[in-house]
Amino acid sequence: MTSAAPTSTNRPTAQVVWGVAEPAPLTGVTLTPDGSSVIYFAEAGTKRSLRALEARTGKVIWEADLSDRGSAVNQTITPPVVVGDSVAAVIADGEGGRIRVFDVRTGARVGRDSPVAVEIDQLGPCPDGRAWCFIGDTRMHHPLPTLRYAPGDRSFSPAKAGLVVVNPVADPFEYIVDGEVQWTLDPQSIMKTCPRYVCMRGWATIGEVTAMGFRESGKGGHLVSTTVAAFTTRTGRKRWVSPGDQLAQVATQSGHFSHEGDVYVFTPEPARVNGTYDDFDGRLLYGGRLRALDPETGKERWSVALGRSRFQPRLTRLSNGDLIFDEGNQTRLLDAASGDVIADRDLSYWRSSTDGPPGRRARLDITEPMIDAGPSDTVRKPIPDEIGVQAGDLRIVAQPNGVYAYR
Repeated sequence: MTSAAPTSTNRPTAQVVWGVAEPAPLTGVTLTPDGSSVIYFAEAGTKRSLRALEARTGKVIWEADLSDRGSAVNQTITPPVVVGDSVAAVIADGEGGRIRVFDVRTGARVGRDSPVAVEIDQLGPCPDGRAWCFIGDTRMHHPLPTLRYAPGDRSFSPAKAGLVVVNPVADPFEYIVDGEVQWTLDPQSIMKTCPRYVCMRGWATIGEVTAMGFRESGKGGHLVSTTVAAFTTRTGRKRWVSPGDQLAQVATQSGHFSHEGDVYVFTPEPARVNGTYDDFDGRLLYGGRLRALDPETGKERWSVALGRSRFQPRLTRLSNGDLIFDEGNQTRLLDAASGDVIADRDLSYWRSSTDGPPGRRARLDITEPMIDAGPSDTVRKPIPDEIGVQAGDLRIVAQPNGVYAYR
């Protein structure tokens, strides 16, 4: 992957204040609410642990071993989450996961492990700030509901967090909020030749509008046509249809679906609508465009030409609304309001992770400061707000080989 070069070699730099090399952080760093410490998952060989560092000095406050059961898959991609005086760690357990809770100040275990869940995703504080809420269940069925867990609970309880799920396995599709079906959709009402179950390929809820992408495949999985349609989120009323487009699902920097901005679509040249259904062919988009559509009307706000993508392009929405647009062999920063390329930002920091399918769990990792696989003494300023956490006058960053603080 190539990135835009810095516009100047005389940029100011930040100095390393402290560093804790190895074991490698797995999910970035989590700053405690009072800003006094950072917590992260650490991995060294087969040993995995949850670590707390003093934010000011980098001193290890406590470390809890998570390498129990000797499982090769006993790791997590879900960052630790602090609620009150406790921090929850998600530990993979075969095909499922468990939530283990620790005292945020001492690292002592709090209560017992949670029951095993089929999936624990989007873990975060519940709306009341007293427990953890996540997507998951104890049985393998779809859609996965929103569940709640407090330290020591013997079972999960339902959570009302306003969670939205589209269930494409149902016949017809179901749009679900907090585990309750709000409306249903027959995909063949959008694309008459679209088979059920395998037609809908992605969805995005932007305020009052939910957009869905549909693909028709023919013999041998050959892609025949694509369509994007938008519906009123509350009622399911169809608002607009945009034939020939592929829905681009946008992730936040933490890997969750973004629910802000416009509806983004990839528009290939009609002659290039080919390839296979399951194995995306990057040549589909040669000569095509990324377009931003008004969620309410479907009208184009702006468009930008696509490059020769190596894979299905990824869009990541930063906290200020700008878009990191990664095509595998080219990375651009786009102004979300105009689609203009922002050329004066240093993109050498950014690298899209390939973990998981596009738009899911795609996180941005820092690649600088790295020299010969080791940290440099300085890093160019300004370090983007989306990288690491700010603790006082220090920026604390997780790198592939350790955690470092810069001033």
